[in-house]
Formats: sequence, structure tokens, C-alpha cells
Amino acid sequence: MKHSVTLSRPPSLTLIVLMFSVVATLSNADTPEFDRLRDSYKAAMEKATKPLNQTYLEELAKLRDMYTRAAKLEAANTVQAEIDAISSKAGIQVPGKQPPQAVITAGAPETQAVIPANDVNGFKIGPLKKGDVITLSYVGGKWKDHGKVPTDSPDAEFTETGEKARLVIGHGRYRTKPGPVLVTVPTRTAAKPFSYVLLEDVPNVVLRINDDTDDYDNPGSVTYKLKISR
Repeated sequence: MKHSVTLSRPPSLTLIVLMFSVVATLSNADTPEFDRLRDSYKAAMEKATKPLNQTYLEELAKLRDMYTRAAKLEAANTVQAEIDAISSKAGIQVPGKQPPQAVITAGAPETQAVIPANDVNGFKIGPLKKGDVITLSYVGGKWKDHGKVPTDSPDAEFTETGEKARLVIGHGRYRTKPGPVLVTVPTRTAAKPFSYVLLEDVPNVVLRINDDTDDYDNPGSVTYKLKISR
């Protein structure tokens, strides 16, 4: 028994032109009432959510300061990461300084390092000796070396800004510029931690975004697990 197969005819050129004409008409429609309504909605949403974000950020700042006074630096840094994420998204600046960082030496317990993109010194580790081993694994967060919105993960293989999105281990600020880079931290450390052995004594080791300019106005922050050993 034979089965007949009916092939659908391709749309005619006239129909295709008509479809594009309708789409163009809709996209170019004169809709001032709709435009005003949409703009009013967006403005109302921003007006309604801004106080909520402001209150949340202020409470986070109080919590960060409480942890700082109690010398709970890891907890303070965790709260600061949330502050950075919300303030970058909402475009709200929160008064107050980053929580102080303790000097981390070989043999100290593993800690979570929150590394802000807008600080030339990033996260300060402190003085380390030749042979000390820095081990890092990505926890979360995004940043960028320019703009207002953090979009890049330093642990991702492909990023919008390429190598500028990477985390580096380096020397602290040198005069007005970032200190020399010791090593660029590779990607996929969340799955496989990266270890770097210092080849010399370094008095001021830092973790920072791979930005070699002296204008640090970068959005976002990232968090890594950090361990120093020998």
C-alpha cells in the first residue's frame, strides 16, 4: 500500500513581504500613551524598591560593623559581599568602610576572602615567605574592570572582558599604581583548587582584579576560599 506524502509549499514572496511589513508597522507604531504608561510603571517600581534596598543595605552595614567589632572577620566579609552585590545592582552607595582584614600566615585556618573590584589592593593577605603556598578556590561573585554592572566571573572560561576579568596574586599598591603581578589565577578553581608557591619573600601579598590602571572604579566583588600553607 502506497502512502502519499504532501509537501507543504514554501510561503510566497508576497506573503513574506507582507509579514515583514506588519512587524515593521507594529514596531514603528505611534504609541505615546503606551510609552508614557510604561515609563510611569518603571519609575514607580524604582521609587517603590529603592527605599527597601536602602533599608536592607543599612541593616547589612550594621551587621557588618557588629561582626567587625566582634573580630568575626570572615562573617563581616560575607556580609560585605552581599552589600557589594545589592549596591551595584541598585546603584546605591552605602557609607562605611570595608571590614578590616587580619594578616593571614602559613598554617592559619582556611578563610573566605571577599575581593572587591574597586580596591587596588583587593584583599590583603600580608607578608609571606619564600616557599609559602597560596591555595584558592572560587566560591562566587562577579565583577568587571570598568562600567557599572558586574558581569564576569573570574572562574569562567569565557568572559566579556577576557583576561581583565581574572583574579591575580600580586604585590600591594606601588606608589599610585597596582603592584606587580605574581601570577594570574586560572579558571575552574571551584572544581579544582589552584595552588601557587612563592618564589621569594613578599612583604605585601594581595588578591585583586587584573586591572593595571590607577583608576579603580570597578563594580562588584568575588569570593574565594583561601588557605596558606608550607
